[in-house]
Amino acid sequence: MSLVLPAAAIALTCGVTESDSRTLPSGAVSTFLSCPGCHSRLWSERDDRPGMGLRAGTLDDTSWVRPVAQFWVSSAQPWAVAPGILTYDEQPTDPGPMLAAWQALG
Repeated sequence: MSLVLPAAAIALTCGVTESDSRTLPSGAVSTFLSCPGCHSRLWSERDDRPGMGLRAGTLDDTSWVRPVAQFWVSSAQPWAVAPGILTYDEQPTDPGPMLAAWQALG
């Protein structure tokens, strides 16, 4: 699970990260920043998008997290698909419905 945030919302307060990048089919470059000790991904950045994807599992308190959408369900296990939220077989191209669902949470 990832939280899409503005780049300025993420700050590393201690330690260091390691990074790995890959070129996507679109030609955009996606960079993943990870903990060098356990190699858990912390967040990702793309050179064609302004936001960052923070991994929700890295938060100390996830009680406030409410998912509004799920992507790539075409390759998900049936038990991993959450009912009642926006569902996309692959990567959505229009963020509008997700933004509206997030804003509706109040």
